[in-house]
Amino acid sequence: MVKDFIGAVRGERPSPVDAYRSLDYTVPGICAMESLARGGKAVPVPDSRPRER
Repeated sequence: MVKDFIGAVRGERPSPVDAYRSLDYTVPGICAMESLARGGKAVPVPDSRPRER
């Protein structure tokens, strides 16, 4: 995994995790923290992928 990351940073290969997958991993945790701050109220988790037209 480290070799893949370094290769991607150097531009030698594509990143094994794209921006959308990264957001899939990160945004739910951010929304969970927001929910906690609001006393446990539901917070929608947005989908960052572009919508098809």
